[in-house]
Amino acid sequence: MVFARLRERLGEYKRWALGQKRLRQKEAEFDTITKECSRSCGSEAAREVVEAVCRAYNREVCPDYTDDQIYTAREKWAEILHTMHKHGKYSSGNDVQILEGGDTCFPVMLEAIDSAKDRVWMESYIFDGSSVAERFYDALVRAKRRGVDVILILDACGGSAFRKEWLEHLRSIGVPVVVFNPMVPFLTDTIGPPCFRDHRKILVADNTGFCGSMNIHQETCSPKMGGDGHFYDVHSRMRGPCVKDLADVVFISSLKESGSDIVRSSIPDVPAVAEPGMYVQVLNSCVRRQDYGLQKSLRLLLKSADQSVIIASAYFTPPGFLRRTLIDTITRRKVKTSLLVSGNSDFWPIPGDLMAQTHAVRQFVGLPGCDVSMYGAQHMHAKYSSFDGVYSFLGSNNFDRYSTRRNLECSIGVMDRDFAEGIRSIHEDKKHKGFKPSLDDWYFSNSFVRLGCFIAYYCLKLSGQNIVDGLNIYNTQWRLRKELLVKALNKEAGITVATGMIYHRNMNDDRFPTHSSAEQRRTEMSVMSCYEVFMKEQLDGSVATDENAFQLNREVHTKFLKKALKSLPTKYSCLDASRPWFVYWILRALELLGTLDRIEVADEVCSFLSACQSPKGGFAGGPGQLPHLACTYAAVAALVIVGTEEAYRVVNRPAL
Repeated sequence: MVFARLRERLGEYKRWALGQKRLRQKEAEFDTITKECSRSCGSEAAREVVEAVCRAYNREVCPDYTDDQIYTAREKWAEILHTMHKHGKYSSGNDVQILEGGDTCFPVMLEAIDSAKDRVWMESYIFDGSSVAERFYDALVRAKRRGVDVILILDACGGSAFRKEWLEHLRSIGVPVVVFNPMVPFLTDTIGPPCFRDHRKILVADNTGFCGSMNIHQETCSPKMGGDGHFYDVHSRMRGPCVKDLADVVFISSLKESGSDIVRSSIPDVPAVAEPGMYVQVLNSCVRRQDYGLQKSLRLLLKSADQSVIIASAYFTPPGFLRRTLIDTITRRKVKTSLLVSGNSDFWPIPGDLMAQTHAVRQFVGLPGCDVSMYGAQHMHAKYSSFDGVYSFLGSNNFDRYSTRRNLECSIGVMDRDFAEGIRSIHEDKKHKGFKPSLDDWYFSNSFVRLGCFIAYYCLKLSGQNIVDGLNIYNTQWRLRKELLVKALNKEAGITVATGMIYHRNMNDDRFPTHSSAEQRRTEMSVMSCYEVFMKEQLDGSVATDENAFQLNREVHTKFLKKALKSLPTKYSCLDASRPWFVYWILRALELLGTLDRIEVADEVCSFLSACQSPKGGFAGGPGQLPHLACTYAAVAALVIVGTEEAYRVVNRPAL
């Protein structure tokens, strides 16, 4: 009996000791991520990340979690936030309030404009000529008369209903009104194809900002405010340092993108309004600048969520990479997902948007773990998402091809449980007021309707292809170069290689021969002698050579290089201090082979080289190592090969 008790106590002690060991391991892993974040982004950024994840996961808010689970969640979200740092500016000490519907939001926005003393910067996709819009027009006029810096950016397509007399009067009193990308080529100052639109909806009034899905038009509010209430929208009011990020990252970039000669510098720092407040990141996207930070963050969050995903979107026709990621999240990783889409169209007389969406939604209806709802009382125009009940997106970005490949977009990411709970609450309310589609419903089962939806979807998909308008020809150019290079290499690979060696026959050793240069010269001469014999036999016609004798196995080489870019075998560990060189060599080889997809590799390359960068300047041979010149050269050369805005932003130029 005594020995049984001793064995039981010993077992309990072993389990406790093992648990403590695992806890220490989790603490060490969390500290490692924090240090890596501190090295690449600075100690202040690391502090903000640690505070944000610790507020989201602790014993008070997660009473059912074990210590091991808490540290695992903290580690995961710290790594996610660290990875997303390169996609947009971030800050703590913020307060963000959800504003549901125009009846709630518009009075708050008008009050902010009327109380502004320094600036009112407004950007809207739609600004119509209704009595609702007239209130905002009058508020802008009053602000200008008070001496406030007022700027209005309107999209030429969405703002086509803006009254001409308003436009003339605003400009006459000194308000710059920027019309983004006019629709008539050659007759107006267009900056791109007609499909390139400014879809952002933001307002910066002194130290208060607004961002979301709400346009300035009558359909957003109810009849008591002069509207018709056809649209359901969700907006947000922002206070704190994130307002500066909204002004600098989004509004000023829109001014530059519009081609306007209006210039504004960064606004002064906005003080924190709460301690510790909300962790907020401002994300945007611009196809012409190859900036897809918003969409990349969305994909990362979909890949990382392991508890729940909430998505509400108008025009739900997601691009391929988001659709595949979402399906993988639902089917393979078994994450509980709730989709809320519109059951009401805003197109007349043919509801093309609803038809295309019906085709896209069909593959999600009936999936185990996926709850699809349609809200039909209004047109569901809100655009928000929430992940694991801790991180939320809210902005102008739809889950569709136009938001990804055509429009200027803006969203905010908020790491806060209370904010996520607010998103979940309004989502559940609209979901219960909507209806759940079934595969037995007539619009899914009727063959003629399905055919019409199929045609509508693929018409939309075709119109979203970059080759149609040349807006994003970055990848198209490289595909063309790739095909030309493939043809040249496959046809004359041997001659190309040998000819390249001819130019190095008289190798320049700067009159200082070494053992290495002598061996290189001997090897080149040996290969050249063989090649000369081969060419002589070819010219004489004495040897019949298969046309594929010099076939370059590009696919095999490409597969090997892309695999090496993700991870190297353990036998390469002796070269751990030269890892940026591997990145450079691999990218250069892929470029020469014509198989380099810059968009595909940008995330991995930028993330790894960011971890290798020292806050004091320069790049190291690997994360946590000391920087030196050779690896800095390789890292910068690799980023130049990638050539995207994201890659250029990796380099800390002042420190370098």
